Amino acid sequence: MAACLGLALLSGCAWLTAPPSDADLDTPLLLRAEGPEASAQWPDPAWWQGFGSAELDRLMADAMGRNQTIAATVAQLEQADAQVRIAGSGLLPSADLSYSRQRQQATSATGSSTARRATRTTRPTRT
Repeated sequence: MAACLGLALLSGCAWLTAPPSDADLDTPLLLRAEGPEASAQWPDPAWWQGFGSAELDRLMADAMGRNQTIAATVAQLEQADAQVRIAGSGLLPSADLSYSRQRQQATSATGSSTARRATRTTRPTRT
């Protein structure tokens, strides 16, 4: 029983060894990245031309012409967001502000009073 436990503990340390290097592998010649082909971009940006199909060439040219850049897409999203805010602004609360002041002065000699009234109203504001 102790021997089995010791063997199990030692097998847990097996991952501590260094992995084998790529130099030890026998890689086929066609898969090695050597020579002028190693610097070529993979996949080829015009990969579809390898099929020799005029219809596929036309479809890809059409798709590439309609392809939008990320900057154009971001600009369209910002424009749509602004339009949503404009359309929903009528649903937001609004506030109106008005001010009124009244002043009254009484004279004791004649018993009549003189009233002055000043009213000031501001235009409604939206918030």
